[in-house]
Amino acid sequence: MKFEPRPVQRDVVETLQREKWLYLLKSRQMGGTTALAWYFFRKALTKPNFRVLVIAHTRETAEEIFRIYQRFHEHLPRHLKFRTVSDTRRNLEFAHGGRICVTTAGSGEVAGTTWSAIHGSEFARWNDIPKAVGAIMQAATDGAEVVLETTAEELNEAYDLWTTGSAWHRMFLAWTRDPTYVSDDDPPPSPDPDCLRPHEVEYIRTHGLTRKRANWFVKTLRTKCFDLIATFNQQYPITAELAFVTAGTKFFTRIWGVGTPVFDGLVRYAEPTKNHVYCAGIDTASGSPDGARSVVVVLDVTDKKKITIAASLGIRVPPNSFSDMAYGLVNNYRALAVIESNASGVVVIERFVNENYEHLYVRDKPPEKIGDPPTSEIGWLTNERSRLQALSRLNQMLTAGTLEPDDRLMSECNSFTYSASGKPQKSSGRFDDFVLATSFATMGLDQAVGVTEERQERKQALPTNVRELLEYEACTGRLFSVDELDPRPSDVFDYD
Repeated sequence: MKFEPRPVQRDVVETLQREKWLYLLKSRQMGGTTALAWYFFRKALTKPNFRVLVIAHTRETAEEIFRIYQRFHEHLPRHLKFRTVSDTRRNLEFAHGGRICVTTAGSGEVAGTTWSAIHGSEFARWNDIPKAVGAIMQAATDGAEVVLETTAEELNEAYDLWTTGSAWHRMFLAWTRDPTYVSDDDPPPSPDPDCLRPHEVEYIRTHGLTRKRANWFVKTLRTKCFDLIATFNQQYPITAELAFVTAGTKFFTRIWGVGTPVFDGLVRYAEPTKNHVYCAGIDTASGSPDGARSVVVVLDVTDKKKITIAASLGIRVPPNSFSDMAYGLVNNYRALAVIESNASGVVVIERFVNENYEHLYVRDKPPEKIGDPPTSEIGWLTNERSRLQALSRLNQMLTAGTLEPDDRLMSECNSFTYSASGKPQKSSGRFDDFVLATSFATMGLDQAVGVTEERQERKQALPTNVRELLEYEACTGRLFSVDELDPRPSDVFDYD
């Protein structure tokens, strides 16, 4: 059997001949796995001691890939049927030392042997991607050819490697590179352009599809993708950005282009401004070096139709250290502090209370006994109902455009999906700290009105003559200044 690679398959092989480390991101059924099997099989067959390892996400997939190698072996001409010392369902070894072995990610079979070539198949589906990729790189010989091949699943560590893995040559195979993805038949029900739906027309125009490409696109969308454009974009992406961003069912209505990965540190977009009103959402984590971040997001809510992020802080430190940073930042903006009261958040609340901070979000606490008056408690209490309430408000504001996100919030929103049980949550290997902190801040909007009214009352109470000035200073114990109208600390908290 003679293998004739298609142009796109030949491109993959030629790229691998130039680049030893290849990250292959592709649409489905592009023939990438077959092309790699053909390339590596020839090397294992003709080069003594050339060892090939194929790693898949499931045992069934590993054995399916191995059958491709077996078919190449079975159809060899007689003069190339070299003697084998092992020929099983998952291992083929020639007497001259060439070998092909398939396994699953995390099986432990990688250790103990070095490999001349490694093909990681659908590695975006692996568990603990950083650990698994690190293990195979340790097993690669010097100068080994390593291919990590996958379709996009979600914005997990595979996405991180695509955006930041500078050592890897990145190759994307759009569905339009396959010459077979065309159709002469017009899509049902008729060739009349009016039969196309608005999202189909938009896609065709945006990507400049030829008529035959457009026919194939519409037919595939309607028959194989349940007429869901998000499903089509995941299965048959035309750009790498669409491949990642549309993978999974998103909670947030808006989708942003894939941007900078989430990073630690403080970002100030605007300095504190007098007479502006601010809300700060505070989400406190345990402080584990590899865990979630503790986050503060300060929103400028002066104009509720155009809310902006004034500053955001994300850092991995113990709660006590974070409480100092959170207080310094929030106090600098004199923001209403919406502090999650769950778990480690109690430490932050205690710090603000000890500082006699004036603007703290309070929630109503139901009375313990019938007839008792309701009481109030400081902080935002997260439960299943309140969590969905806060996330829904954030989604509404982002959808309406009344809140414009920054890069860190956009990145986390893109990877915030529904679980199989229908719960909105972060994707595997991702974080949601900026999403949650921002959602807490939005829940403080109603109480932020009280901050504005309080400042107005303060303004009305200011002295208007010398006598009132002296009485004011004697009563308050401090010299009067115009800053009394909107007091803010003159020093900026140092985060370095």
